[in-house]
Amino acid sequence: MQGAAAPRDDPRRHEHLFSEPDGIEEHLLERISTLETEIEKVRVRNDRLLDLIHRQATASFNDRALLDAVVSLLEEHTGLDTDEVEVRWRQLVDRYSEELDERDRIEERSREILLAYGGDSRGSFDRLVDDGMQMVLGGDERRGIRRLEKALLLDPTNGPLGKFLGEHFFFTGRRSLARHYLERAASKEPKNSHVALMLGVVCGDDGETESARLHFERALAVRKDSFLAHYGLGRLHAVEGRYREALVHFKRALSLSPSAEMHYLVGRTYLEQDRLDVAERHLRKAVDLDPTFDQALYHLGLIHLRQADVDRAREFFQAASEVNPEERRYRTALSAKSAKRLVSLPVFGPGRLTRKRSITNGDARFTDLVMRTLADDAFGELPGARE
Repeated sequence: MQGAAAPRDDPRRHEHLFSEPDGIEEHLLERISTLETEIEKVRVRNDRLLDLIHRQATASFNDRALLDAVVSLLEEHTGLDTDEVEVRWRQLVDRYSEELDERDRIEERSREILLAYGGDSRGSFDRLVDDGMQMVLGGDERRGIRRLEKALLLDPTNGPLGKFLGEHFFFTGRRSLARHYLERAASKEPKNSHVALMLGVVCGDDGETESARLHFERALAVRKDSFLAHYGLGRLHAVEGRYREALVHFKRALSLSPSAEMHYLVGRTYLEQDRLDVAERHLRKAVDLDPTFDQALYHLGLIHLRQADVDRAREFFQAASEVNPEERRYRTALSAKSAKRLVSLPVFGPGRLTRKRSITNGDARFTDLVMRTLADDAFGELPGARE
């Protein structure tokens, strides 16, 4: 039986594959033309930008040349101190640069706040934010902050605005208000590590160690390389006498941001464990980094006194006393022949009963360390940061 003849291929079956060649070509040509137009626009913008940069560089060169000429003439005719002119000129440049940075920061925060708006009074909200930010930028912080607080009433869930207000009150020392606004910001932005860190400091210094721990751990979950989160957790463990756990965090904080203060904390923690050799090594490093670190000098003396090296101990006690003659414990130590009656200086909080100031310790040196770290995080590295 003969097999059925194979059906002939109908050319119409494939017509759809080639039905619109002209249409596809036209579309591609349009796309290519559009891309060429955009590339040309970018090229023109780049040329303008390069021209602007060149003109600014030329203007800067001419300004500096003019300044040098004026200074030379004044030096010849009036005996002007050119070094002092240079110093003052650089100070003015730095100040203007800081003002520009601050303006950029305020404008960026304003954009974040306005973009996050979720209320139904857009016009009033925008006016209050714009007016408030301009007042803050112009130095009238009191009225500006009041405007921003009114704006928050129109949009209570605005996380960026709550953060801005919380930051302001934190750095101006009004911690209760700071906590109020920061907690509102945290509820809206739970993964904001900067807000969590500030709340950790506030709660820790208020003696609320568990709340502080949760905030620092939340910050650490977002940023594993957070110096302040490790520092804060180390402090909280040390306050509770858990020195092994404290060392884990202190040593990590030290590796992230080496400083005399961190070497001192690590050394003091080892000293609490009676590990004198490693404690001495870190305390010496603290003094190497800051020869005026009187607390470190005192504890080096204490270590030598425990090792019965009285002469060497007195050298350190004398050095500490010269740095800080008001501290009576240093003067008392000078006449000590053994370490029995001498005690370590408090470093992990005034006392376990209150646990107040467990993060900053109420000490200017450590308060400065915490505030500078937070200020750098919030505002960028500013000379003489706004603690």
